[in-house]
Amino acid sequence: DGHAFLDELAKEDPDAPSILSARSTLLFAQNKLQETLAVVEKLQAGGGNPAGMSAACYGLLGDREKMDEYEKIALDRSEGHNKTVERLFRKMRRVKAGRFIDAENEWELAWEDHPGDRTSSDVGDNFHQLVAVEHACTLLIRGDIEQGIEILELFRKRRKYSRLPLYWLGHLMVEARQIDAARSVMEELQASVQGEKAPYVSGKILMLQALIDHAEGNSDAALKKMEAISKISVLNRDYGPEQIFLARLHAEAGKLTAAVAALREARKPVGLFRAPAALTIDALYQLAVLEQEIGEAGSARTHFEEFLGHWGEADVPLESVEDARKRLQFLNSQ
Repeated sequence: DGHAFLDELAKEDPDAPSILSARSTLLFAQNKLQETLAVVEKLQAGGGNPAGMSAACYGLLGDREKMDEYEKIALDRSEGHNKTVERLFRKMRRVKAGRFIDAENEWELAWEDHPGDRTSSDVGDNFHQLVAVEHACTLLIRGDIEQGIEILELFRKRRKYSRLPLYWLGHLMVEARQIDAARSVMEELQASVQGEKAPYVSGKILMLQALIDHAEGNSDAALKKMEAISKISVLNRDYGPEQIFLARLHAEAGKLTAAVAALREARKPVGLFRAPAALTIDALYQLAVLEQEIGEAGSARTHFEEFLGHWGEADVPLESVEDARKRLQFLNSQ
């Protein structure tokens, strides 16, 4: 539908920068990387600066040299909050490629132009919260939950730009079995939206409540809250992380086919949008495992290979990588 809409707009001026930019975004969301690069070339010929998009494409194509080249161009041309955005994208691309040490460096580099107390709202910009969430979720997948919690605690005292990291702080606390602390965070979120119409934050509060219910052994209550979340417009939700959690609920209930369906939803563009990079790659491993368990060997093999294409050469040890190698070896022996 998006392409059809752009086709109509393009009848007057097919090479208008706004149309080309939108087209490249749609193609990239569909993982049509070569087609995206072709559109980006047109943008560059017209004087545009889509270096970040080029870097993203080459990163997914595994061309590290080209990715680094275009990343440098994008960063050199950025300033202010746009520079923080570039640091965010650089971090995400490194996580997807298993370059966790480099990705961790991007967290510190995002603050190089913003000295001072990071708990202060006067230090940093709106996009530092997104870098913090990416960093904390990567630490979660690496098994360093406590450090992730420390990162997100920085934003707890800030007067603004705090709701998203506050939700993820509660999320990591649940994963760390700090249930009372997570409930306290949830109450802070609830207080922050009193008297406001805030569907996005309201959905995050429901999600945190569902996580707490599940941690306390009440999966039925968690599922009911997930049903309530599903009634919120997808534009006001983090669809991917929701589907990943829903898959966990289904898998634990023995509903493996439903769990696979949820993880496949998380793989769609709407699921990848706003989803922390580390969670999306880890979900690919989870999907492959469940597909193997329900007998979908072909899909499992494809997704294990894709997962290892991302993290097979990771610069930190990951249990999921070793397990994926063993499972893929078994599948290939059949």
